[in-house]
Amino acid sequence: MGQNLLIKLGERIRSLRKTRDLSQEELAEKASLHSTYVGRIERGEVTFSVGVLYGIAVALGVNIDKTTFSLFWLPINQLPKETS
Repeated sequence: MGQNLLIKLGERIRSLRKTRDLSQEELAEKASLHSTYVGRIERGEVTFSVGVLYGIAVALGVNIDKTTFSLFWLPINQLPKETS
């Protein structure tokens, strides 16, 4: 995954978590992850699998499409730009 995409996805996960008034620790527990890993995901510091994304989405009570803010359905020219 590109770094910019990871940052945008992490920001979206953080926003959804805060909307649900969950701490990183609470989200991590619900998603069967370590809280430091959730923090690194939210900051866009790590790549992660679709399985992890699915677990986070379930823990947040949303579907993956809402979590990823429909990135996979955007036209190529509207995807976040890569930064080198």
